Amino acid sequence: MDKNNHPLFYFKSILEEHSLESLKNKTIQDFELSRGSDIKKVDLEKGIVKYIAVFYDPIKDDRVEALATYNFYNEFGLLLKTKEKEAILNLDGVVNGFTKEGHSPIGYLNNINQELLFLMKKAEKKFSAYPKTSESLEKISSYLSERYGIKVLPRDKKESNINSFFGIKPEIKLSHIEQLYDIAEELQIINYEVVELNTFIEVLTENPKDDSSIRFNCNNQLAVHFIKCIQPLFFNFNFSQIDKSKRFYSKQGTLLKQTNLDAADSQLKKKPSEKIQQISLAINPLLESI
Repeated sequence: MDKNNHPLFYFKSILEEHSLESLKNKTIQDFELSRGSDIKKVDLEKGIVKYIAVFYDPIKDDRVEALATYNFYNEFGLLLKTKEKEAILNLDGVVNGFTKEGHSPIGYLNNINQELLFLMKKAEKKFSAYPKTSESLEKISSYLSERYGIKVLPRDKKESNINSFFGIKPEIKLSHIEQLYDIAEELQIINYEVVELNTFIEVLTENPKDDSSIRFNCNNQLAVHFIKCIQPLFFNFNFSQIDKSKRFYSKQGTLLKQTNLDAADSQLKKKPSEKIQQISLAINPLLESI
């Protein structure tokens, strides 16, 4: 799916790229540029702009100029409602597509549910001064529950439990992990029927309390190469830490320990393959874009 057509694209873009303050400043700056000399007064702190606008006067049956007010918070609230409705319509459209093709949409909806949880946590942290952002996400989550029976995920985890066990770097966005998941699935490093997107995200970006895990769908040599390729995304994603996490399994279902990983790494150096190059070629552009 084109990321621009993703049901949560708007919410992901504002929460990954902005704080409430930076979004307000950018929006008002864009508004000033669009109005030019019509701008009369700007109160950036309150998010209010006074400007000259043209209205139709039915009494005079003519256009007249008058002082008007742009309020960022009012307009942003209206935009959130629009994007909330668009997200729900988009979701329904995707689900209908799954149904027409004879596929279950449950895995997709569970992934959306996990993304909503991730975004709500971000909204609480970055947009805490404007709770309508979280409210819009909560309404989408409620719709998933009421319309499709998807369980609402709890948000009462403490920040210490949200932090990645592997120390994911602060510049890494949810969209980067999603791209990584797509690459891993396309190259058959993982099987989407075994490892869902939400599980992939949890294991790599959080420190989940449950038994969430990643089971590879390839031999250990390819798994090790994949691990080494994505190490730049983390502060502490090494064989030792993977061993401690007890969350990574081989294709045969064996828990991967440092000894397994070291052995596979030694074999990898002796027998490079075309698949190794494919993995590197797929992941390197993602790393370079960050």
